[in-house]
Amino acid sequence: MVFVMMAFVIALELRLIFAGQLGESEIAATAALVNITYMVQILAMAVQISAVSMIGNLIGENKPDLAWRLYRVNLLPWILFFAILCGLMAFFPEQLAHALSGESQAAKIEEEVMWAASVFAFMTSLNRLLLSPLFAVKK
Repeated sequence: MVFVMMAFVIALELRLIFAGQLGESEIAATAALVNITYMVQILAMAVQISAVSMIGNLIGENKPDLAWRLYRVNLLPWILFFAILCGLMAFFPEQLAHALSGESQAAKIEEEVMWAASVFAFMTSLNRLLLSPLFAVKK
């Protein structure tokens, strides 16, 4: 988790460092892709916070078996949801890029790197869905 966050911070800092060297379409494409990945990550963070709260409440009520079952049952639908969401990003980049940026040069750049954004969004979502609730159940 720490390495993912460090890579994300470094990527944002590099974008700011090179912002003066990039053209307008490159900056617009980067901003659109960052917004898409943030949208997926915010959804994953909301699921993570609610799952940890419910699991923590069940553990506090001395019901660890129910907490473990909640973790397992709740996990698969959300992983499927984020897999479908990121799959749409990876397999339909042209439609998504044109919806965000129209017929501009930025849309062409977004199409080329949308698969990387989808992989990053899915991996961070998976990290949020698996680790924090799992640590809450294990405690």
